[in-house]
Amino acid sequence: MKITKLEIEQQSALISVDVQNARLHVESPQRRMKIENNPPEMSVTRQDPEVLLDLSSLKENTGLKTYDQLISDAAAKAKTEALVAVRDTVNESRFIADTAAGGNRIGRTAKDEMLSPSDPDMGHSPVPPGAVEMDGDPGTLDIQWSGYDFSIDWEGELSPEIYVEPPYSVEVEIAREPSIRISVSELDIPNPAGRKIDAEV
Repeated sequence: MKITKLEIEQQSALISVDVQNARLHVESPQRRMKIENNPPEMSVTRQDPEVLLDLSSLKENTGLKTYDQLISDAAAKAKTEALVAVRDTVNESRFIADTAAGGNRIGRTAKDEMLSPSDPDMGHSPVPPGAVEMDGDPGTLDIQWSGYDFSIDWEGELSPEIYVEPPYSVEVEIAREPSIRISVSELDIPNPAGRKIDAEV
């Protein structure tokens, strides 16, 4: 005995889901400090000290005179001595001419001149050392500094760099397609046990 058999095979779909998380990157650059230092330059202006000596007085008193100085000194000395002589002569004349004084005025005058003290003439006179006039200039020393410069600069960016690598993504794909398979087959089965009844009632 043959029978027909209906067979249905069903295969479900298989879905694959791949999730990739995002990764955040933060990069902070390092800034570099640049220092510029220009040393100063020193300039020195110097004037040497100077001493000025005036030896004219010392030279005059030590006999180191010029012709003009010798003539001038001799003229001054002669004038002084002449004035003194004239003054003494006038005084003596007045004394002798004075009749009220009485006595022998001429003899008294001669006596006074004879007894008047006098310094011996040694042919020379002591020479004083004289004074040396000195004028000094201490000089100058001027120091100037120029060209000094000091600066600090920063190179590079200060703001951080932020980026996402890799980005967030979801990938969905069908790993297995769905399917339905229907088939019909015939099967042979043994006849059922029993007997045939062919009768009319």
